[in-house]
Amino acid sequence: DEPFIDDTIRRGYAEIATRRNTVPAPVVIGMLDRPASIVQVIMVDGGTEYVSAEESARLDKDGLTVKTKQLAAAGDLASFTGRAMRLEYQWASHMVEDQAGLSKALRIPPGSLISGRMVADGWKAVEAKLQGRLQARTINRLQRSIEAARQSGAANLLLLEIDSPGGDLSEAMRMLQYLDGLVGTEFHTVAFVPERALGDAALVALACDELVVGEDAVIGGPGEGTVRASELEALKESLRHWGAAAGRTWSLPQALVQPRLNVELFEHRETGEQRVFGQEELTEQLDAEQWQPVAKLDTNEGLTGSQLIELNVADHAAGNQAELLRLYGLQADQVVALSDRWAVTSVERLASQTWFARTLLFIAFFALMSEASSPGLGVPGFISLICFLLFFWSQFLNGTAEWLEVLLFAGGVAALVVEIFVVPGFGVFGVGGVLMIILSIVLASQTFVIPRTVYQVEQLTGSLLTVLVACAGVASAMIVMRHALAHAPFQNRMMLAPPDETQAEQLDRRESLAERDYLVGQQGRSKTPLVPAGKAQFGHEVVDVVSDGELIEANQPVEVVQARGNRVVVRLSQRT
Repeated sequence: DEPFIDDTIRRGYAEIATRRNTVPAPVVIGMLDRPASIVQVIMVDGGTEYVSAEESARLDKDGLTVKTKQLAAAGDLASFTGRAMRLEYQWASHMVEDQAGLSKALRIPPGSLISGRMVADGWKAVEAKLQGRLQARTINRLQRSIEAARQSGAANLLLLEIDSPGGDLSEAMRMLQYLDGLVGTEFHTVAFVPERALGDAALVALACDELVVGEDAVIGGPGEGTVRASELEALKESLRHWGAAAGRTWSLPQALVQPRLNVELFEHRETGEQRVFGQEELTEQLDAEQWQPVAKLDTNEGLTGSQLIELNVADHAAGNQAELLRLYGLQADQVVALSDRWAVTSVERLASQTWFARTLLFIAFFALMSEASSPGLGVPGFISLICFLLFFWSQFLNGTAEWLEVLLFAGGVAALVVEIFVVPGFGVFGVGGVLMIILSIVLASQTFVIPRTVYQVEQLTGSLLTVLVACAGVASAMIVMRHALAHAPFQNRMMLAPPDETQAEQLDRRESLAERDYLVGQQGRSKTPLVPAGKAQFGHEVVDVVSDGELIEANQPVEVVQARGNRVVVRLSQRT
């Protein structure tokens, strides 16, 4: 940028060029100083020198040169193409087309190449967290936060902490493409996975410029979502485009999402570089015959952080955020957290907790059973309604519930109401209603119907456990409530106290000695079918009876033929 250079600057550049011994000092000066000239001189002894025009004339006069070629005349700044510097003058050690070629030439992982200008200016770091199931709302909010920080120029380093079971391949691919668009910019991205990035969440982790993992972290493998056959081709094409742009192999990311894909570790015969290829990507390599297989990789359960480090896929290991910051020379107060409003973040974090959903179910069933044990609609019923609403709302936030689950639950409740008030008993409506309620709660806790992976089986077990724990807790609480609330100052006005042991014994004795002799000979009608036990009405009194052996339909005339204690025997009456 200087309009001219003085002797001090000229000597400084010449000293650096001489010490590095890569580009000759006269050539360097010729590219900086317009008055300087550059001449290539082939010496008598076969050597090649690069000198000024004056020095070339002196050597030629002394008969020390065989051939000369002017590379830059005085008044012009010298310039050279990369091809000329490598092939013609041998000033460059390698000639590459992109970052992938550079990392290959230097035999280092692609992620090790970092812009020196950014490091020199110092890291201006922001951190963001991708937690829970991948869904459109989460990805949209994350991208908005990152883009705002990038556009403001207040940051050049993103630390993205990932703790996700995956769940939506399309959203993972959308985030991968967004991060792919940051390649080559001054915004450097680092994914930090301390514990897990399962299923398609692995794509987000691998899309960043660098990957830092916990040694026991799990990347890829069975996750929340399942890749459908119709999505495989689109996944492969997207990863192929990403791999070409980022200079990375695309077979490993595909295998981490699609575990049944066979991939192997290969080593280049000449350079010793190691890469992971699937058979299709291997055949696409220009020097495919130079890659020899080293070992097969089992990605059915994903790969651990230590495995990714051995494969040079992960760049560093860090067990916590303090170790992560130490890798980049940062202190905690130098990192700005990207987040939404405190209230929104807190509510979503609470809704994602398993204990929160289980507590809501416990209270909801507890209150529902309390309401069912007392006449009318009151406070327990309202509390139960609120808890069920909060439960489904929290699952909507987590992205595991949709309207199907809500409709199933409402249908189950309606079926129970029909069973209780319309068709008493415990038949199709009762069993179906209970099953619909349980099914709605289970489906609201997960994103699949039929488990197809080990992770999904574990999720189903957890969903069933949630229902069982809630029901068992409610049953236990109701037993306690029955004995404790009857003696409470307020509740004892709303419900009868259970009889003590003496009262219960006297009640049993009175019932056992109850005489029904006065019913002998009386005429009545059967209230229910007698098969042979049932109920019959005599005047205004409904009595438990048994027939004398024959089956009697409902609403038939009957006559009492015998009464002994509580046992009343009737027969079909011939009189009308």
